[in-house]
Amino acid sequence: MSEGEPVATGSNRSFVVDDVVTETTPLKSPDSNTKLRSAINDGTSSSDYFGEEPEGRENTLYFLSTASLLESKLFGRKTITSFASFVFIVNNISGPGMLSLSQAFQKGGWTTTVVLLLIVSLISAFASTMLCEAMSLVPGNKRYSERLEFATVVRFYFGTVAYYAAQLLYNLSLQVMNIASILDCAQVMDEFVGYLFGSSYALEIYPGFGFIEWSAKGNNTPFTDQGDAIITVGYIIIMAVCMPMGFMNLDENIYFQYLSFAVLVGIIGEFTWEFFDTGLHSSYVPAVGSTVVDNFGVLGTVIFAYTYVVTIPSWCNEKRDDVSVNKSVWSSTLVCTVAYIGFGLLGAMTYPNVSSNLLENISESSHAVTKICVYIFSLGVIGLGIPLFSIIIRYNLFGGGMCSDKWAAF
Repeated sequence: MSEGEPVATGSNRSFVVDDVVTETTPLKSPDSNTKLRSAINDGTSSSDYFGEEPEGRENTLYFLSTASLLESKLFGRKTITSFASFVFIVNNISGPGMLSLSQAFQKGGWTTTVVLLLIVSLISAFASTMLCEAMSLVPGNKRYSERLEFATVVRFYFGTVAYYAAQLLYNLSLQVMNIASILDCAQVMDEFVGYLFGSSYALEIYPGFGFIEWSAKGNNTPFTDQGDAIITVGYIIIMAVCMPMGFMNLDENIYFQYLSFAVLVGIIGEFTWEFFDTGLHSSYVPAVGSTVVDNFGVLGTVIFAYTYVVTIPSWCNEKRDDVSVNKSVWSSTLVCTVAYIGFGLLGAMTYPNVSSNLLENISESSHAVTKICVYIFSLGVIGLGIPLFSIIIRYNLFGGGMCSDKWAAF
């Protein structure tokens, strides 16, 4: 029997992980929303939904039992505290999207951007709490005692077709956010290497093959127009730092999230000092955008800044039972929205033509401390968010029964 392969154990589905048989329990989906509501309202025992697999696998939801999860060590334990929850959600909100907000303020104007930030923050917080509510309404999961990830919740309410569509789109969206973070971090890390040694290097794979050099003296973005497919020194550094953390569980990663949060707070303070020291110009930020395209273009930037919603189910599964979902989500969203408005507006008032990556403008500072903080921010805030998305993708693939633990990690 090979590791990670499903085995038959009566009406249950099992996986072999480290020579431990990890069982999954079949959960019968209600035939309709009416049946689900009546079961919940009438206090029907959740055991009524467990038992023999119904005819047609498309109506069966599988999730791993809590005991098996702890035995298999493929998921984290329910140990995330209230403060750790606050830190986790703040770090997930404060991703690469926040670096584009200053440009949004300049193009769309402060009125449009602030209004959209407020609206989208409210929608994202409601979506997060309602998603948690949907998880808790699954019979037997009132206190998130079973392992239900985003895609498995979709399967329970909407069926198999929606489940596979959710797995595809959900994991692709997380990968897109990871790619954006990796690109930002790799570019900044190559700039740091150039700052230290005068140049950075890369292996060009296509169209040519060989080593190429980027000189920091040119004062341009590293490796722009230098090969279509390259592997840079900055990319290798980011991979070496982030990959080991991607194999951890969410609760094990929380200490790195504390570090990331401390870096976030400290360096935003330093950047704010840099903005005031450089000088603020209210003329750089109009009240509204000059064109309709500019105003509507802000919406995509703002939505991208609140993509944390997709990480909430995995957090819910590993938070302690005494941690309030509403308090954690709303407090984190409020703090980040205030920080978004202040940080984005100050950045927009500091530089006449803000890049889509604000770090590129800040890195042009004449202060060595600020330059170093740019590199630390890239690795310590944006970079430490990369393993989180990788962990959540692994949770969804394995927890949903899509593949074995090794393929999910791959």
